[in-house]
Amino acid sequence: MFIPIVTAVILALVFSPVRRALGKLGIGPGLAATLIFVSALSAVALIIYAASDTLAQRLNNAPEIMEQAELEIRELLGKAGIVCFWMSYAFGAGYRMPA
Repeated sequence: MFIPIVTAVILALVFSPVRRALGKLGIGPGLAATLIFVSALSAVALIIYAASDTLAQRLNNAPEIMEQAELEIRELLGKAGIVCFWMSYAFGAGYRMPA
C-alpha cells in the first residue's frame, strides 16, 4: 500500500511542471494528464521496441552464453578447489579435492 502512494507522489512531482506548462497553453488538467500519460506510455513502448532487437539476439544466444558461463564457473571452482587443497595440506586440515 505504501509503494503505490510513494510512486504516485513522485510522478506527480516530476510531471507537475509539464502539467503547469500545458495549463499555461490553455489545456485543461484532465487533457494535460491524458497527454502526459499517453506520452509516457509511448516513450516506454518506444524503449521496449528499440531494445527488443538486442534482447531477441541475447535470447537466441542464451544456450551458448550459459555454456560459456558454466565452463568459466567450473574453471574457477577447480582453481578454488586446488587452493583449498594446498591450504589444507599446508595447515593440516585434511581437505579432499572434489571429484
